[in-house]
Amino acid sequence: MQALEKYISEAFFLKNIQLKLINLIEERFFYSIKLLFHFKLKNKECSKTFLST
Repeated sequence: MQALEKYISEAFFLKNIQLKLINLIEERFFYSIKLLFHFKLKNKECSKTFLST
């Protein structure tokens, strides 16, 4: 019985780490996409002002 409890607690521990890693990766991924779009928009604005002058 104790071995089963240990196994279950280890499984929950590993699942918790896995979820934390997934969250971290998603955060980084969305942050990098946001940055990419930010720079693309900035680039377009710069191009427009450059072309209009």
